[in-house]
Amino acid sequence: AATKEQEIDLDALHELANTSLGGDTTVEAAYIIYKASQDAHASSDAGPDEDEVPDTTNMPYRRTRTKRI
Repeated sequence: AATKEQEIDLDALHELANTSLGGDTTVEAAYIIYKASQDAHASSDAGPDEDEVPDTTNMPYRRTRTKRI
C-alpha cells in the first residue's frame, strides 16, 4: 500500500494533538476519519480499480469500489 512509506504512530500523534489543543473536537473528528481512511487503504490492497482512485483521496472510497464483481 502507498501508506507504507509514511508509517506514523497515530495514537501518539492523536495524544499530542489532544494535549496541545485541549481535546478539541475538530482534532478528534479528523483523527477518526484519518484512521478509518488508513484502515480502509490497508484492507483493500490489490483491488482491481486501484488505478482509478487518486492517491490524494482522503476518504476510504476503495473499500466500496473493490467489492464489485
